Amino acid sequence: MSLPKAGSRPETSSLASPSFKPFLDPTSTVSSANMPPFFPHPGITPSLTYFSKVAVYLGTLAANGTSLPQAAGAVIGYIGIFTPGLVLHTGTIGLWRTLRGYRWFTSCLRGVNASAVGLVYTAVFRLWRIGYIDAENQQGISLETDPWWVVITATSFVGGMWFKLQAPAAILVGGAMGMVWYGIVRA
Repeated sequence: MSLPKAGSRPETSSLASPSFKPFLDPTSTVSSANMPPFFPHPGITPSLTYFSKVAVYLGTLAANGTSLPQAAGAVIGYIGIFTPGLVLHTGTIGLWRTLRGYRWFTSCLRGVNASAVGLVYTAVFRLWRIGYIDAENQQGISLETDPWWVVITATSFVGGMWFKLQAPAAILVGGAMGMVWYGIVRA
């Protein structure tokens, strides 16, 4: 199989062949989904809880069809999701205490932070340009074509910046305003 050319869609003929066996069959999905509740999770943040459950689930799926029991795959997935971060944290904490005292190092970290903010801005701008996808616009249409989307964005920004509206509340307000738009324009 050759590499696809830039801008072309990848071949899907291998997925349609009779020799292709899907990774997720109904039996393994159900049996693997029963494993995550039995593992403790770090309740520090919801995302860590989610990642630990996904790691246990995927470890269980990976053990299907091998000589390992599903529980061993779940343990390997659970350990595998946290070990790299713990090793990095404990291995660099002494170095961090030394480096954060240097002005050049903190300046470099501010530069890394600024570049991360730039990448997030770029991703949000790209999403703004793609906008929404519906039956008529399969490639997406920019949100700037309809002034109502600008009103929703401005409302969320002003609510969060000056009225200290929490992010979940801003999302709910934006969703409600989007449903109003849908009811008026699409109905």
